[in-house]
Amino acid sequence: MILVTHNLEDVIPEINRVILIREGKVFRDGKKEDILTDSNLSELFSLPVKVLEKEGYYQALI
Repeated sequence: MILVTHNLEDVIPEINRVILIREGKVFRDGKKEDILTDSNLSELFSLPVKVLEKEGYYQALI
């Protein structure tokens, strides 16, 4: 299954791999827990982002 979303909340626990894209190019690619981090998302969006994870579900606070 391939899921394309702008909402971190859509990334369900069963998803293992995440690819972040910026300006049409792969920015980060790898295991969900390695990619969905404060630093990666802050760099991607060029603003401070805090990532919360609970039981495999993720949320971004801006």
